[in-house]
Amino acid sequence: MTAQLAVVSVPGDVNVSSWFERLPKDVRVVRFDAARRYFAKSDIILVCVSDTPDVEAVILGADGVIAGAKAGALVVDHSTISPTATKEIAAQLAAKGVQMLDAPISGGSEGAAKG
Repeated sequence: MTAQLAVVSVPGDVNVSSWFERLPKDVRVVRFDAARRYFAKSDIILVCVSDTPDVEAVILGADGVIAGAKAGALVVDHSTISPTATKEIAAQLAAKGVQMLDAPISGGSEGAAKG
């Protein structure tokens, strides 16, 4: 859902990348086969998954955001998860020079597609 949200939110001259997301073939997205490579090339990383353990896996996992993101990157988490976990994740990212913005959304895939 994150790439769908980005595609409807960003200007046409901005590149949108997707890792581990199924999208229609006509969506303007570059796909990466390795998460670490994806995160290393990204200035802004949008995350939108179902629950706290999934966010922790995507961001803090062995091949997650924290393993590949460059200093100065921004992680925007659109998931609706535990505020305590969000603060802990943000602190770990900050130790690597990565900022985090907590921006939960609702509406699911349909809401993202509608903008």
